[in-house]
Amino acid sequence: LYVNSWWQILAIITAFSGAVINLYTSLIRMQERASLYGQIQISQTVLMFILTILFVACIKLGWRGRALGLLLSAVIIACMIFLKNYRDGTYSIHKVDKVIVWKYLVWSIPLLPHTLSYWIKYGADKIVVTHYQGLSTNGVYSLARTLGGITSILTTSFFNTYSPYMFGKLADYDKGNKEIRDEVVYVLRRNTRWFILALLSLSVIMYFALVIVINIFFKGEYLNAIPMLPGIIVMNFFYGIYSINSGYLFYKNRTVAIGLTTFLSSTFQVFLNVVLIKHMGIYGTILSGVIVSVLIASVVTILGYREYNIKIFKEYRA
Repeated sequence: LYVNSWWQILAIITAFSGAVINLYTSLIRMQERASLYGQIQISQTVLMFILTILFVACIKLGWRGRALGLLLSAVIIACMIFLKNYRDGTYSIHKVDKVIVWKYLVWSIPLLPHTLSYWIKYGADKIVVTHYQGLSTNGVYSLARTLGGITSILTTSFFNTYSPYMFGKLADYDKGNKEIRDEVVYVLRRNTRWFILALLSLSVIMYFALVIVINIFFKGEYLNAIPMLPGIIVMNFFYGIYSINSGYLFYKNRTVAIGLTTFLSSTFQVFLNVVLIKHMGIYGTILSGVIVSVLIASVVTILGYREYNIKIFKEYRA
């Protein structure tokens, strides 16, 4: 609401570049090229982080620096993908199967509210913060969300790499006898526990690392981002739990359940945000995010485990 048409055009370019990256990474995930997928995701994350630090902390461009960091990191990676696939001759529009396109279009329509929920959570948060706390506070909050969101990006990258393996195991579950099913459940639960432990450790390490980074590269009001980090990192931790357990619902084509859960929870977060920010300031926004992240992680885990009769607190072993 506060940006001119030039920045809106740059936002469209950023979104298009992100779509190119998502399409290509989806392809290599299905090809189980985990190494290449990891290289692309990590490269974009590191590039975005470096450019954001450069433009915001060194060149002092403020929110414009953050926007340019997002734009350039996405455009650079998208251009590299275009060049690679043009050289390899990957793209072709002559072999499109309209039946398959229609089938997965119908499958994906319920996920539109799911995708919209991310804008509701992050976009509406910034509008509410700006309205009640001002642009200055919004800038500090955006910095904390951006830096604290590194764990969320890594979690998403892990799930996108892990999901083909998980779906393969669930296919074995559907086709196997009781012994095979028990073994699949045991393996997936074990992997989930290790993932949660690793994510918890990464979250703690990330907090102390970000405190050092902020103190080195930022001054003035930006130092107020440090007290916001614990809540944001906790929020991303529970979204990580949501991510890995949402695979059960995706495999069962429960896109309606996923879409409703994320959309309704995001709407609830906006309501909580408006209520809590009046009494707690910017920390009301963070608390509303933590509450909703715990809620959505719990709901998706329960729904996903119910699909395979998995008991949350019971150990399975063939």
